[in-house]
Amino acid sequence: MKDKAYGLGDIVEMKKPHACTLPNGKKANAWKIVRLGADIKIECTNCNRLVMMKRVDFNKRLKRVLTHAEESEKEAILKKKEAINDTSRKNFLEYRE
Repeated sequence: MKDKAYGLGDIVEMKKPHACTLPNGKKANAWKIVRLGADIKIECTNCNRLVMMKRVDFNKRLKRVLTHAEESEKEAILKKKEAINDTSRKNFLEYRE
């Protein structure tokens, strides 16, 4: 059995390809993991389409991990998430006042 350990920012291949096509006419099948939790959000590396699914379904549909993300990529994703949370928190506090 192949190594199926995945993390934030990794590029994975699913069992079924995405509907979008590459310039050579083949179907795209590389996805980037952008959110981990009870649900997992993946982004198509060809058309940037976002798909969210339950972790159980993701584990069933996962074929293999193509590349693991570097620490700098993971940190960039986390910083972007923190910036969004800070903006949301700021807007909420302004609304309450």
